[in-house]
Amino acid sequence: MKDTFSIFLIPILLISACAPALKIEPTSLPAETRPQVESSPTIQMVTTPTSLNVEPTQQPTPTEQDLVVVNVELTRPPDLDPLSFETVAGNSWSHATLPRGTPFSETSFYFEEGHYSMQVDLGSDRLIARENYNNDGTEARVTLEKNGVEIFRIDTGKGSPINTLQGLWTYGGHWVLETAFITEEVDNNVATTTAVGQLVLDGEELNGKNGYDASFGFQTIDGKPFYFFERTGKMDAWYDGQEIPLGFDNIPHYDCCSSGALNLKKYQDQVAFFGHHDQAWYFVQIGIAGSTFDP
Repeated sequence: MKDTFSIFLIPILLISACAPALKIEPTSLPAETRPQVESSPTIQMVTTPTSLNVEPTQQPTPTEQDLVVVNVELTRPPDLDPLSFETVAGNSWSHATLPRGTPFSETSFYFEEGHYSMQVDLGSDRLIARENYNNDGTEARVTLEKNGVEIFRIDTGKGSPINTLQGLWTYGGHWVLETAFITEEVDNNVATTTAVGQLVLDGEELNGKNGYDASFGFQTIDGKPFYFFERTGKMDAWYDGQEIPLGFDNIPHYDCCSSGALNLKKYQDQVAFFGHHDQAWYFVQIGIAGSTFDP
């Protein structure tokens, strides 16, 4: 899924503005054979975006080692700045009342010799990811070094207000790199920038391997890998070898400015996010059994 925002181009001056990514245009990255789904934890679904005629239900009582998905339909799109929304059940939420928990542990960004960078340790090895641009900013890439030696690089398109380096993590002896590929189209002096998520696992790009149009939002839940992906115009999730059918037209991510309030909210034991299908908006929580879920 493309996250878009517009930049109005004026001679000499450059004025930029970010807007929510509500226009859905599928990408055309190459598709290869999809992986076979392996055995995985039980997944409990509570109202799905494809079942719009079904009234929202209450949270189930989760069992040990289950992954629980709770969808709550909203009366209208969320309000921004400050963030607030109302559910069809009549509950009003705001930024202050969103689910709280221990944030998902992510390494911090830092600048090193002018490069936006991240670093993590994998056993006794030090991994460092860096954004790199050519002199005029028209071409970008992210490189990954292990103990000072480059082991991987990936094209990330153009420079933009969105960071092309989105994350670097390790788990269970693996490393995961998340980047955004940036493109720009100019029409009537207005530049529209598009960001497509790219996840790389141990040097293998998941979009090409699994036939995704985009992949984004990596984290671990209960120590196991989790991320979102788009394929054939729909956004779903993947957890520890199993696809989770969400069926959203869009899950906001990589947004900036006030619309950044709709970006993913990652915690150690769950992820909370917004999604929409047709004209309906949802607030969704996915987490392991025992997580605190709010109706």
